[in-house]
Amino acid sequence: MKSVFLFTYGLLTNRSHIGYDVKFVGIGVLNNHTFELLTHANVMEYSTDIVHGLVWEITPEKLAYTDIIEAYPFYYDRVIEPITMSNGDIIECYVYKMTDESRERSLNCIPSYSYLDSLVEGYNELIPTEQLKKAMENAYKRII
Repeated sequence: MKSVFLFTYGLLTNRSHIGYDVKFVGIGVLNNHTFELLTHANVMEYSTDIVHGLVWEITPEKLAYTDIIEAYPFYYDRVIEPITMSNGDIIECYVYKMTDESRERSLNCIPSYSYLDSLVEGYNELIPTEQLKKAMENAYKRII
């Protein structure tokens, strides 16, 4: 069965959530997007920003599993985006993005401590922590 690629930037950066039966491909960059923390992590188009994340090679069955975790298509939508790998290669990857309705409902929310702990564990020195810190600061500024 043909595998697919998935770019993760939130909860699915953590092996305890995506699973140990997937192949880690490397660190990638989603160009022209910004990372934000609402109730959960999200990426949205923004012309001057980039989002660092992890690229996984997964089976269609695992993609169906991640669809359940991400509540696709109700909470997150799943789109294909070009991801630039650290060696310069570009890989077409599935990326989850909050639906407009989910994002609107989450604008005045912040993530739970347990969710943040999972993100920090998932980032585990592979993704620049500045991205996470900036998003956390913006989340708290937004609700105060």
